[in-house]
Amino acid sequence: MPGDVCCICCFDEAEIKSFIESFDMIGNCDYCGTKRTNVAEVSEVAPFIVEGVERVYEDAVHSVGWDSAEGGYQLSTTDIEDILGGLGVFSEKLDDPTELLREFGFFDGTPYVRKDPYGPLSGGQEEIQRWEEFCEQVNHNQRFTILLRPPHLDRLDENDHPSVFIRDMVSWMHQALANLISPDTTIFRARRSNAGKKLGHAEITSPPSSDAGNNRMSPAGVSFFYGALDRDTAIAEVRPSLAEEVTVGSFQVCKTLSVLDFSQIPEPTSPFRENYWFQFEEFIRPFLEQFAEDISKPIRPDDALIDYVPTQVFTECIRFWSIEGNEPPDGIIFNSSMKRDGKCVVLFGGPEISSESDCQTSGARLRYTGHSLHKITAANFQHTLVDDPAE
Repeated sequence: MPGDVCCICCFDEAEIKSFIESFDMIGNCDYCGTKRTNVAEVSEVAPFIVEGVERVYEDAVHSVGWDSAEGGYQLSTTDIEDILGGLGVFSEKLDDPTELLREFGFFDGTPYVRKDPYGPLSGGQEEIQRWEEFCEQVNHNQRFTILLRPPHLDRLDENDHPSVFIRDMVSWMHQALANLISPDTTIFRARRSNAGKKLGHAEITSPPSSDAGNNRMSPAGVSFFYGALDRDTAIAEVRPSLAEEVTVGSFQVCKTLSVLDFSQIPEPTSPFRENYWFQFEEFIRPFLEQFAEDISKPIRPDDALIDYVPTQVFTECIRFWSIEGNEPPDGIIFNSSMKRDGKCVVLFGGPEISSESDCQTSGARLRYTGHSLHKITAANFQHTLVDDPAE
């Protein structure tokens, strides 16, 4: 009824609770019965909830075909009651939200569908499938010309073509993951030491192209600088054996470096926040997470060379495509696969990327400041049970 109030205890959704708290009104809830708590009038809360729902869903009347001979809407629809239930909006303290929903005016029969109903599947599964299909394509069918657009590409197929959706994805990465590595930051690069052989700058920095091996983000013959933002992570990444010695070089960043930071993919955003971005939450995030997972996988001796091709191709797109006037990044930050909370960095450059000379004199992006020698004295292999057929 007009003037009735609901409270923070009616809801589990944090953003709705915060909205109610913003009224700074204490009272008794007319729906869940909680006394002396933050309340707000139903007439204020209802539009806030509708606004959140419509960041994810839209009225089917405006976006879905209708054919009375085939039973109505050509896609499945839902109503706001089911939507709110699926989003887990209401708390268990509200035994039956029906009365509150009626007061909100949510039983007006509006048929809802997910935004972009004819696009990728809700939740981003088709975007992940696209990544997997891209991997399959470059591994087993079309590798070096995968990004070439056919001369007569159908408009309906254009957004699905790798030349379009990968460029779009790189553009979104620039928006979501752009970060900087400031001057004077130290980046560490480790090398396993051969007994009796001393390693210096030339042996620790990026190898010459002739010695560059196959890696997650660079094919054989293309030299990148693979390092870490702390010494322990750099050591862990080379996976030394017990009692083995590891040389760790220290490299000072000479000038601000622009990077895409895949270790900082934004946390999911509630649709009840103003900055919720449907395209990012539903489709871009799953793609970013899939790529970030792939580049963070440890290198194994028995990996097939083609296992690295998709991430190598995509990294090359990141490396060379300038987006909306921005220069391509200097590199990528990603989570270590060998050390919890460790961060690795790959910079796009061979031996010329670093120098022992002063930064201003050399023009290099990194200055080699020396190295330290470490002997592995202990190893702690934690594990998690994945499967036990005996149970």
